[in-house]
Amino acid sequence: MSITKNNLVDYISQYGPSFKNDAKYDETIKKTLRKLSVKPFEIETEYSRKLRKIFFDSDVENIKSVILTGTAGDGKTYLSHKIFDECCERGFVVQHNAKWNEEIIHLDGKSKDDKPYTLCFIKDLSELNKKNKEEVFNGFIRSLADSTESPTRDNRTFYVICANDGKLVNTLSVLQNDTNASICEEIERMLVEEEQHSSRINLSMFNLSRLDSAEHWKKIAYAVTMHEDWQKCNDCQHVKNCPIQINRKRLLSKKAIDEINSVADNSENLADDLSSIPEYAKGVFVERVYDILSASNKNGKHIPIRHLFALVSNILLGTSLFKYSNPLQVSIDCESIYSFFDIYKKVFASSKKGNDRQRLKFSQPFLYDFCSPYDNAVGKNLDNEKDKEEFLAFPLLLSFGLGQKSTEIIDRFLIYGSEDGNDQTYKTLMTQDEFFGDIEVGQKNQYIQQLKIKGQIYKGTVFHMAKRSYIDPDMIETYKSYDFIEQLFSQRRRLFFSMPDSQEFSFSPWNLTWYPATKKYLRFIELLPEDPFTEMRESEIEPYKKEIYRAFNRIFTGLFVTESSDEIYIPELSEYNKKSIYLKTKQSKIPSNYQRKRLELTMSKSLNHKIPILQIFFTFGPTAI
Repeated sequence: MSITKNNLVDYISQYGPSFKNDAKYDETIKKTLRKLSVKPFEIETEYSRKLRKIFFDSDVENIKSVILTGTAGDGKTYLSHKIFDECCERGFVVQHNAKWNEEIIHLDGKSKDDKPYTLCFIKDLSELNKKNKEEVFNGFIRSLADSTESPTRDNRTFYVICANDGKLVNTLSVLQNDTNASICEEIERMLVEEEQHSSRINLSMFNLSRLDSAEHWKKIAYAVTMHEDWQKCNDCQHVKNCPIQINRKRLLSKKAIDEINSVADNSENLADDLSSIPEYAKGVFVERVYDILSASNKNGKHIPIRHLFALVSNILLGTSLFKYSNPLQVSIDCESIYSFFDIYKKVFASSKKGNDRQRLKFSQPFLYDFCSPYDNAVGKNLDNEKDKEEFLAFPLLLSFGLGQKSTEIIDRFLIYGSEDGNDQTYKTLMTQDEFFGDIEVGQKNQYIQQLKIKGQIYKGTVFHMAKRSYIDPDMIETYKSYDFIEQLFSQRRRLFFSMPDSQEFSFSPWNLTWYPATKKYLRFIELLPEDPFTEMRESEIEPYKKEIYRAFNRIFTGLFVTESSDEIYIPELSEYNKKSIYLKTKQSKIPSNYQRKRLELTMSKSLNHKIPILQIFFTFGPTAI
């Protein structure tokens, strides 16, 4: 059988968690691109725009040297490579015909005012040997002199240096001397204070760890799922029931879905046929991960861009299909899908007795269960804990308790929902999902074929069959291959990633996490003023006030306060006095002539990171509320 292979799948797999992080990650991706002839993913950031302005849209006296810093995987090499490629497109001449994989690369070009200058790229400061590092560092220092009139400044050579935070600080400490001490101190100050542009030296510094992981996630998911090469899947005979295509469509954003629906000839494009996605789930997956990343960003948790690529890759291609036959293979490709369907046909064509277990193992529902995008999002297919820990996105999603956390109401809904009178809700959330939901026996399903065992016809998803084995003891022998608890965990994850935030349903998807107030927390932060002295309107704060007071009371007292209150309790600092004082929140309760030391609490966004900050002021007198 001829196989219709899409090289885009192999390209995406290069970003997956089965490929280890290493210093030459960007070079590995570039080699794969050349080999597979695939167009690279384009991710635009605010820093790429700033770099273009510095090097291509400035007169020579306004061009600066640049340091790109951050943690491993933040995209420093990718960004510098992108600027290098654009230099070449603009006619810059590479000295000595140097290649990108060399440690030091010089290019000669012209500024906006048509004056010549040289741009030197150092794609990884840690790769330089001692001699080269000293030579580069001295040239770099000369490019940073205080002004264009300085005799020590080289105002025609500028640098783009990529360095992790720790490597940069170490280099500065080792190579600092009396001559360059003031410049080194200014660079350290910029790093610590996160200042992008210096007024003292000719330098801009961009810390890629300060970019918004959540915004990156949306851009990456869109770039991968909307790549033009997905159209090549139209020639594949399995395009409608291919697990890769199914997972891809689940990960489409609302923006992507709108674009697909706007194409006139969409009906002829099998790769973009969205009829298999439940209406309620369209665009939800991307938004739900975005919310988790947003909340994490605001609590100081940063996910590098490389790890976000690994998350997208694993959602699309991750599988547990080879868990026992080849544990190191954690992703699927076009060949493995063809092989599965080939075995599937042979097994179901067999009429020998005693092969019921084998027929179950190679049924279509199992294929989709092994490749579930909702399980892949938390790295369920990765047995090696080191793989999960190495890529920070998986531990982050797991830290929200996805699959483990639930409520009695939700679990009863998943197991007995159709018998509890919630028919419409159950049909909406469970039976509309033909691949991962709860498809009843005999219910029409155009993707999953019938399975006949012991004279009975079974047709449905793995969860449906596992649930029947849990509820009906007579079915245990037939379905004993299914682990109902694992399937219940998977359904909890599916609901979380596909169920919309809507009052139409009796429970929130965030009740399936350890942090049920996450969405409310994000909405509240959007209302916070930039200025801590700007008061919020009463109508804005009212829906959140009592919960905020309760949270403060838990923090300040160390007790698990459950009741809502209009009072914030502040324990006295004295170690021997266990009494608590409290702050009245309504000024009218305090006599106008009553002088006392009191507290003022304000919440706002920090200027740099847009994260919420709490400020406490000690004030005196009745007017300071």
